Parts: sequence; structure tokens; C-alpha cells
Amino acid sequence: MMNNVKNGVINTYSGLLIDLLNPTVDMIDIEDIARGLAFKGHFGGQTPFYFSIAQHSVLVQNLMIEDYFGNTKMLLLGLLHDASEAYIGDMVKPLKVHMSEFCEVEGVLMEVICEKYGLDYTAIDEVKSYDKLAQRMEFKTFFEGASLVGPISPEDSIKVFLETFNFLY
Repeated sequence: MMNNVKNGVINTYSGLLIDLLNPTVDMIDIEDIARGLAFKGHFGGQTPFYFSIAQHSVLVQNLMIEDYFGNTKMLLLGLLHDASEAYIGDMVKPLKVHMSEFCEVEGVLMEVICEKYGLDYTAIDEVKSYDKLAQRMEFKTFFEGASLVGPISPEDSIKVFLETFNFLY
């Protein structure tokens, strides 16, 4: 079935339809999330090498391990903190702060994703400091010459993301 742009419905790689304005848990699939994040570049794609949102998500989860060792729900929330971007894309922060309707859609979608995987959406703020740390590491690599992260292909990003998800879930 074709997507219905006017009604906010898109097709996913797995063949599911997702209503971006009225998502439900049965519309969410982890493989669609992994693929969507792996094929979207972080920092709006303005980096010296390809760096996916999936790779960023795994980095955030890895940074959380020491503080949340044994708390698989929080580690999974770290991995999935940007999962909505698999469906709606990653808007750069300087624009996102001016787009309240986009942020509302993103929030509802994240709530549904958290419900699908048994996670506490209200705890997502606990991930923010790790997300910011990852972004600082990435920024230093991309724009200041540090070697803190490296390139991974979209296919390898899918694999690592799903392996991490399956280990935690």
C-alpha cells in the first residue's frame, strides 16, 4: 500500500505502515528502527565521514554502562533514545527548537516506542547527559581532529544496533 502523506502515514522497510500522527505499538518494529537510524547521518550529515544515528545511539548506550550496569531497561532506553528519528528523521537542534509541532510528534512517537519495549518514557531525561557527552566526543572527532569515533557502514550499524538491542531486550 502506498503511503498517505496527507494523513501522515508512511511505509516502513518491513512493510508495516506507521501513522506518524497516531502511532500505535503494533506499527513499531525494531528492525525498521535499526534500518532507519543506520541510514540517517548524524549532525545533519555534515561530517567528514558517514556517522549514523544508529552508531550514535550505540555510543550513548555504551557511555551509560558504567552508571547503569545491570539496569537493562535504562541501557535499552539509552540505545533507543533517538528511535523516533528512524521514522521522522533527525532535525538539527538549531531548527528543532523553533518547531514545537515537530517536537510534539517526536514525543508521542517516543512514548509509543517506549511502551512497545516496556520502557519508562519519563526516564528519558536521564539519558540526556550521556547523549550530550556522545555529541561532544563526536564533535571533537568531526571538527577538532580528535579520533574518538570512527566510520561504520550503514549495514554494520544495523548489525551492531540489533546485536545491542537483542542483548539488552
